[in-house]
Amino acid sequence: MKTTFLSAAIVFLTALPAFSAGKTEVCSVKSKGKTWEYILHVPGGYDPKGWKFHRITCLVHGVGGEGRQFGENEDWRKWADDNNVFLLCPTFTNKKEGVNDEWYWNADQGSGDVFIDMATDAGKKYRVYPGQFLTFGFSGGAQFSHKFAPYKPELVAAYAFANAGMVDQPDKKLVGLPVLVICGEADAGQADRIGKARQYYDNATKLGMRPVWRSYPGVEHALTAEGTRLAQEFLKYHLVRTEPITELMYAKLIKDAQAKVGYKPETPKPGARPKPPVPFLQVNPAFAGNSADWTYYDLKDKRAQLIPPTKIVYLPSKEVADAWGKPAAAK
Repeated sequence: MKTTFLSAAIVFLTALPAFSAGKTEVCSVKSKGKTWEYILHVPGGYDPKGWKFHRITCLVHGVGGEGRQFGENEDWRKWADDNNVFLLCPTFTNKKEGVNDEWYWNADQGSGDVFIDMATDAGKKYRVYPGQFLTFGFSGGAQFSHKFAPYKPELVAAYAFANAGMVDQPDKKLVGLPVLVICGEADAGQADRIGKARQYYDNATKLGMRPVWRSYPGVEHALTAEGTRLAQEFLKYHLVRTEPITELMYAKLIKDAQAKVGYKPETPKPGARPKPPVPFLQVNPAFAGNSADWTYYDLKDKRAQLIPPTKIVYLPSKEVADAWGKPAAAK
């Protein structure tokens, strides 16, 4: 039977080391006839007696890894607390169930449905949106992140991936979805991850996806602190940008939750401007980066027009730009 977001699941909770703000739990869910573990971080701003719903960011480990690699990372947990977002970190390594570590590379062959079951499971205990997910992965997790997006594009708000070894090139169903592509420039060898990553970025650009590209000189198969910061700023930007459409998509969930706790939304004042039905899509980005030296310019700066087409990277905000590179010197 095909997995759905409302499918049945079983959860077991085990305490992780204490964290100062939110709380982190080890959970497990029955899916595809097997039991899968995942780490769930509940942000410190979550109110169990409230009505507000929260987004899920899915962070996926590399081959042979597990959810704890991201789920117990204090930098990511702090990011989740600061942005009031849940972290869901699957463990797709499952030797106890006789599953090969490399099975989850292709989201359309089972792992995508397992993740959806995990999110469904989290939704039984917490108020999380059943969609508009943000995803990020490294290595094998990068393969899952960029392959889940075309498998279930209607459930994805933005995705990012770093150092993928097996790369499916983007197609038209991804147009409109923001993507961040990261890779170490020395991550070549037999897998040629840097070559595949660059090809993905180039093809996404041709499709009109407006992707963000960042490679790191001298870095082999590793996720740097700079790459992590960039991924966090990129996901944060699109988390905020897509919140209006998320609220619109799941208006009934919100209304039912408000009624359950007796909350009555304020009546708009006469003449008040309603919220836009869709989020502001930044057709014209704020900054342009030059991947020749990782310097960025305000698009109003005439020097931005001199960046070669093969080197230009469009950046949506100052925060993303600062995490991406360095500002150009004043004229």
